[in-house]
Amino acid sequence: MRERRNEYREALAPQEWIDFMPANYLNSTHPETIFVQKLLVVRHAPSGRAILFGDTLKTIGNGQVQVASVAAEKIDAVLAEPFGLPGLSGVRREKPCPT
Repeated sequence: MRERRNEYREALAPQEWIDFMPANYLNSTHPETIFVQKLLVVRHAPSGRAILFGDTLKTIGNGQVQVASVAAEKIDAVLAEPFGLPGLSGVRREKPCPT
């Protein structure tokens, strides 16, 4: 029987922002990533969390889970509450980089 060993190790050295830039750029621009394909917003709070994924709003709190569909014309209102974000009206959407 083989001895088990750790396969992952955390680097204890400080990480610089430049170390994360290529992965962040790829995840935010490549057409096959979920972040380009659908709207995804998550807000964590001590009382629970809210998740907007595409046109589905899921709220989790006080031991309950609620799921609701959001009409396109209501997305701005949902971004304002519970996420505290400005709406998408007037937001310039950049075209993803070509593959």
